[in-house]
Amino acid sequence: MVKVPGYKINTIAEFFRTFTPITQAVGALFDTLDHQNYQRYSELFHRIADDTAISIIQTTLRNCFLGMAVLTGLCCSPHWDSRDTINS
Repeated sequence: MVKVPGYKINTIAEFFRTFTPITQAVGALFDTLDHQNYQRYSELFHRIADDTAISIIQTTLRNCFLGMAVLTGLCCSPHWDSRDTINS
């Protein structure tokens, strides 16, 4: 992990805390639509987050993604990334 100044870590942590309701909703929706893959993502997230600095982004037990991006004005079609767990 890259060393990040403390004030940036606090900003990142606050960003994730602000998005907690969205994180919970996305996790619940993912669980409802594809429980098996939700479980795989969730287990991986907790295995990594429990032992690393990634734990700063854990704001709810529904966290299941190791990162988050907020994109606006982006036009793209739905897709699978080559490293998604379903392809592993």
